[in-house]
Amino acid sequence: MKKTRKWIRMPLILIAMGITMVFYVIHFAPMPHHPWGTYSTGNGPLPDSLYLVLQTDGRYTIYRQLEILEKGTFEPLLPGTGNEDIIYRLTAQDTLSKTKLVYDKESDAVVLLDYQDKDIPMGRMSREAVFINVYSESPEGDLTAHGIP
Repeated sequence: MKKTRKWIRMPLILIAMGITMVFYVIHFAPMPHHPWGTYSTGNGPLPDSLYLVLQTDGRYTIYRQLEILEKGTFEPLLPGTGNEDIIYRLTAQDTLSKTKLVYDKESDAVVLLDYQDKDIPMGRMSREAVFINVYSESPEGDLTAHGIP
């Protein structure tokens, strides 16, 4: 009888250890580092906060609630050097902006360099493109959200 219990307990212990290891790997696996998402100068959705949205297709939008400040594209400033995922050049559609973006992988935050002659630190608000209260009338007369494909 004791041998039977031993043979039952051993597989159960191994199964429990396997489940624990799978949970540990899934739960504590490092998140992939990429700058895409939404960043903000404030904590939460505040009307006076500055927002930056970086989309996976290389487009960006800088806005405050109810007002688009700048739209354009972003690209690595130092391609092929191993630092291409750290410093980006923002090219605005409407202005001759010389803004650069520094992405800090460790803190998962960005700093807008030389944006309206200031350096602006921003924390990640979401890994998705989030547009809060940013609408305008399209040529067809309906309300559409800026920056959303």
